[in-house]
Amino acid sequence: MSDTSSSAVSAGKSLASFSSYVGRIPSATTSSLNRYAVWIFVAGAAMLGVSIGLNAVSTHGTCTAAFVAVAAVLGFGLSSIQTLDKVSWLAWVGLIGIVTASTCPLLRISISSSLE
Repeated sequence: MSDTSSSAVSAGKSLASFSSYVGRIPSATTSSLNRYAVWIFVAGAAMLGVSIGLNAVSTHGTCTAAFVAVAAVLGFGLSSIQTLDKVSWLAWVGLIGIVTASTCPLLRISISSSLE
């Protein structure tokens, strides 16, 4: 048996720590930069999705950039919640929204096909 406490990489370390162990400093830097890039793309996709959703439900011609700004403010405000205990209500709201959004078209298609 090998002693896991003396190993360079333990289960509690990050991906960048593992990359620095395998590929030294350039690999760790690349891994960290890739992680930041992924989070930037995720945030951008989320803001774009919220702005498209707000454009779809609004009846006026507000610019998409204004809706992206609203999404950015909402995202910043909701992302500053520090503990998972405070996030749990947000998860329930999200779950109800997803279930409602997927059930409404299903019911609409079922009802319209049964009337024909």
